[in-house]
Amino acid sequence: MTEEMKTAKLFDVKAWLAKLDEYRDEPFMPEGRQQPPIPSPRKVFED
Repeated sequence: MTEEMKTAKLFDVKAWLAKLDEYRDEPFMPEGRQQPPIPSPRKVFED
């Protein structure tokens, strides 16, 4: 197991964040989020 850890390539967080920064000026979900309306409350127990 330790040999695997020595040879494993670690995830480059700085490169990933730099790539995300390239899209900083582009709007995320410009059309907005299309969610269905909230359903009306249902009666679970009788009074």
